[in-house]
Amino acid sequence: MIEFTKPFIGGRFRRAHSGDTFTTVNPSNGQAIADVERCDGADVDAAVEAAQSARSRWRFMKAEDRANVLRSVGQALRKHNDELAMLDTLDAGIPYAETSRHDVSRSAALFEHSAGAVDKLYGNTVPIDPKYMSLTFREPFGVVAAITPWNAPLANAVLSVAPALACGNTVVLKPASESPLSALTLAQVCAEAGLPEGVLNVIPGPGSDVGMKLASHPGVDKLCFTGSVETGQRILRCAAENMKECNMELGGKTPVVVFDDADIEAAAKAVSFSAFRRQGQICTAAARLFLHERIADRFIDRLLAYVRELRVGDPTDMNTQIGPMISLRQRASVLEYIAKGREEGATLLIGGGPPEAPALARGAYMTPTIFTDIDHSSSLAQEEIFGPVLCVFQFSSEDEALHLSNDVRYGLGASVWTKDLERAHFFIRHFEAGLTWVNCINLSHPAIPHGGFKMSGLGLENGMEAMLRTYSRSKTAWINLGSRAEV
Repeated sequence: MIEFTKPFIGGRFRRAHSGDTFTTVNPSNGQAIADVERCDGADVDAAVEAAQSARSRWRFMKAEDRANVLRSVGQALRKHNDELAMLDTLDAGIPYAETSRHDVSRSAALFEHSAGAVDKLYGNTVPIDPKYMSLTFREPFGVVAAITPWNAPLANAVLSVAPALACGNTVVLKPASESPLSALTLAQVCAEAGLPEGVLNVIPGPGSDVGMKLASHPGVDKLCFTGSVETGQRILRCAAENMKECNMELGGKTPVVVFDDADIEAAAKAVSFSAFRRQGQICTAAARLFLHERIADRFIDRLLAYVRELRVGDPTDMNTQIGPMISLRQRASVLEYIAKGREEGATLLIGGGPPEAPALARGAYMTPTIFTDIDHSSSLAQEEIFGPVLCVFQFSSEDEALHLSNDVRYGLGASVWTKDLERAHFFIRHFEAGLTWVNCINLSHPAIPHGGFKMSGLGLENGMEAMLRTYSRSKTAWINLGSRAEV
């Protein structure tokens, strides 16, 4: 099944310059999946050169033709649904029930939505002086580098690739070393669908080498990165060498505020899904739960009931809801947070370690974990754990709930549950987060933009706003109309 393990540069798979490989591992059993060729700086240069060579042809292609290619990619992704879904299940431990039903179709939808935007990147005429025509228009940056994470390998790659291509950019994609396989297959799918040579290039390799080289490369015009704050800061410093514009999603610590008038059953079910889906390895996962003191005990009882029903197991089993974490190393990091939380006096309600089932012993599995009695200034409450750990707090007033919700360095997502419309609007306006939900959580759509506040990032993804602000730039023109324009 593993067909593509070489970098894809200039329209073909070719040997990496280094001649070295790295092994991608199935986190559900610790077994090797494939040896992938490791790119280095020379491959970065080759990929950027290929993207530069293709940029004029792609940029100046008729809008209708470019849109048709992107629609064809979307259709091809749907045809390859099972293959791509299984690659992400094997490579990243995401349950096949989720990758096969959601991830690939979401990626296809993003290509199709982006195709529809190709001829809608409008400019303006500005009537300043009858002797001149003043106008603005959108144009691509040129070469976009996308550095993507492992928690949703295909979907996160497409999140940058599809709109970048729609705006007329060419792309160099560096997938996470933990999960590069679906990105390499995406390159082949795009080529078969008619994407011209050099328009999309995929170069797997270590972020410390390939990622930083892309960040500082003078031939890269725009960089998109999803990952940790610390890595994002290093990338920004590299990009500053040539004033490269960057778009970044850098994590979160999503608060969920539940008032005493909320639908407790619906909220408890939603929180159990959000906090532990994909082992909590989602930037907008519910991480801090704030319960009004009048409903706290009742809510926790319902939440625990839902959590106990979650099925942790083999991600290839269609009945599995929660697979393994991405790696034993990531699980070890989560276990360190759990141990520290217990040392600091937090009360463990459920979970706290690997499952006891012998069949899961070789994988990077974790049980859903919930803490109460937590100091909100502690690392458990303040830092992004990126694992299946939910911190529960109680509050007595709106001011207290809002203050605690905003009292972290992150500002990606936030959710409030209430039947009071005035209160809901108040929290929407006062949450320090770029993506907010009322009586729901973790909803997204290709047409709806989102981005982070504070240390959660820079710029936007999704929607026409991302097309206009992230993947294209404005150019202004003044045209002298000559003497006939004189009155």
